[in-house]
Amino acid sequence: ETLPIAHFQRILQTEGVAAATHLNWFGGYYQEPRNFLAVFAVEPQSYFEIYKEDLPLTDEQKNAFFSDRTAMMAAAPIAEKYGWKPGQRVPLNSNIFSKADGSHVWDFTYLGPFATPPGSSQTGSILIHHDYFNETISFGRDRIGWIALLTQSAAANDKVIAAIDQRFANSAD
Repeated sequence: ETLPIAHFQRILQTEGVAAATHLNWFGGYYQEPRNFLAVFAVEPQSYFEIYKEDLPLTDEQKNAFFSDRTAMMAAAPIAEKYGWKPGQRVPLNSNIFSKADGSHVWDFTYLGPFATPPGSSQTGSILIHHDYFNETISFGRDRIGWIALLTQSAAANDKVIAAIDQRFANSAD
């Protein structure tokens, strides 16, 4: 189930939350369904803040991603597997979402690979812009898949969880 994007701001303003980002699952594949990809539509600035330890990117890499709404970044093993080169236009298919014209294919500009430290949550990931994804989908607009957050301290975790649960206790979401 997805959440209204408005919930993101409410959670971000919860006492004890230091930073947050939102993501959406794209359900992607390259060329044919057997070439499954873990594609995430992200809000770039907040995503790179939350996952800075899992995504040790240079400022140049971040700025390139920030400045091109059709940009795509991929973990190095994926880029190597498919032979993608920086600047190449890469069509990705979604087996979940469609565009307003009924197509399931989005064209992205591949910016380059990103390295992931051992044990990183980003190994195998492809990142695209949430705004571009959100504006082009035919259904589910202004909804997000999940919210990742950092608390001000580990001691605040239980209190933050309880506050978020309480805030949405009587919500359909």
